[in-house]
Amino acid sequence: MTLSRVVVNLIEANWTADYVTAIKNKISAKDVVVRDCVELTKGAVGLIRDSLDEMKMVLKSSGARRRNERGRRNIRFEMSNVQTWMSAAITNQDTCMEGFNDVQVGKKVDDEVSEKVGYVVKLISNALSLVNSFAADA
Repeated sequence: MTLSRVVVNLIEANWTADYVTAIKNKISAKDVVVRDCVELTKGAVGLIRDSLDEMKMVLKSSGARRRNERGRRNIRFEMSNVQTWMSAAITNQDTCMEGFNDVQVGKKVDDEVSEKVGYVVKLISNALSLVNSFAADA
């Protein structure tokens, strides 16, 4: 279930990145906040993708590795990577939303970006909660 949540996050973050990129192409190049948000969202997608890859690795090999302390230590390290990367993805998206709060691009755009990015943050937060539970059991 945790892995599927990370996959959903990746899909939603990709859609949000595409949406924000489309906005960037419609708005004048002087709107730094939009460019920053595009980069932050793309960065979040990369972090979620890294988290997904790390989770896959943990899940593939966790049974055999849980049998000894060194294996469990490696799993804990890999899970801490996932926790760090997913937390960083949340930070990226929060920073994107703060930029739109600080600089008004336009009410409609501000509201749409806030809604879409906020939804991704909720998804990542939910998945991170599951990751934290999984990591605690590692």
